Amino acid sequence: MPRFALVFAAALCALLCHSCGGSDGCTADVVPGIVLRVVDAETGITLVRDSVVTLQSGDYTETLRTYESIYSETRLTPPNTPVSVAGAYERVGDYTIRVERDGYEPWEQTTRVTRNECHVNRNDLTASLKRVAP
Repeated sequence: MPRFALVFAAALCALLCHSCGGSDGCTADVVPGIVLRVVDAETGITLVRDSVVTLQSGDYTETLRTYESIYSETRLTPPNTPVSVAGAYERVGDYTIRVERDGYEPWEQTTRVTRNECHVNRNDLTASLKRVAP
């Protein structure tokens, strides 16, 4: 009987180690379900820095933070300006995205975050904000 228990334990360990290991091609990365650029609708200038971006899915609410350390080299975006925010890290669901910024109309859109065999599928979106009429 002890021999059976040892073989069973070894087989169970091999199965568990395989399912948690890297042989399935998955990475240890934590992937955002939503990556959002916020721009002025007329000029295309990035507005992420002073915008408030929230995600809501049922009772879950998240305020997004700057995601990429990649900064635009174009003349439309000043140097060292974050170009996007991200959230819903490894979290599937239907989300309402809301962007608010002084001097602009609120922007809102819904999107669905789904999952593949390893991570969530990333949704890259752009919020084009319209200025409030004077």
